[in-house]
Amino acid sequence: MQSDPVGLAGGSYSTYAYVGGNPISEIDPLGLLGFGVSGGGTLEAGVIVVGAGGTKSIGGGLFLDGLNPSLGGFETTGGFAGGPGWGVSSPSCPDKKNWALGAYGGGGLGVFVTNANNVLDLSGPFKTYSFNVGRGLANLNLQLSIGSNSAGRTIWEFTYGGPLGFPSGGGYGISASEINTNTRTTSGGGDCPCNGK
Repeated sequence: MQSDPVGLAGGSYSTYAYVGGNPISEIDPLGLLGFGVSGGGTLEAGVIVVGAGGTKSIGGGLFLDGLNPSLGGFETTGGFAGGPGWGVSSPSCPDKKNWALGAYGGGGLGVFVTNANNVLDLSGPFKTYSFNVGRGLANLNLQLSIGSNSAGRTIWEFTYGGPLGFPSGGGYGISASEINTNTRTTSGGGDCPCNGK
């Protein structure tokens, strides 16, 4: 009953003819998906009303867009000093409601999955929610970033950093946070429209 979100890029003249024309009994879980590996680090401390933090990661992966898969890389950064609605933030969008609770420093390798169907969908400002806990090589980082692409479609990316069959990172402390981030990709983009405000 729903038009294929990739439109005519799915290889059909009808946007309702995806999954072989049988959407009642078939699904297309890989039609709009990206996945890959990333590496990064986080340093943050706060008590919600006041704190500071920063995060940086680089990564790359495969993005599925119907019959047009592509590869791409990205770099994501973000940081703040202050609290929800006040202080300095880079980037300053989508809002200044940054916060951190607890204290953590560390990072490592991770894997990500996203509903982005090309790397350019990941460009620009995101709101990034993180949970981090570490004690040496016993380390876990969970991160969910939510934003929108240039067409206004909601884009999310979930990253898991933790044991991957081997110790894949390290850190100390425990924290949760909400931080603005901005992503630049190998396809361009990543200019936060409110950086100058």
